[in-house]
Amino acid sequence: MTNTTILLLVFSVVLAVVLSYYQYFYKAKSQSKWDWLLARSY
Repeated sequence: MTNTTILLLVFSVVLAVVLSYYQYFYKAKSQSKWDWLLARSY
């Protein structure tokens, strides 16, 4: 496996985790979504 293939695999896994993490917070904590976004921005 080349370095490019490994980087693509790592990137796809990280992207999937971030998307699922964001969707979980968006659905489960939609009321406090803005509070979470503001807390993350600082």
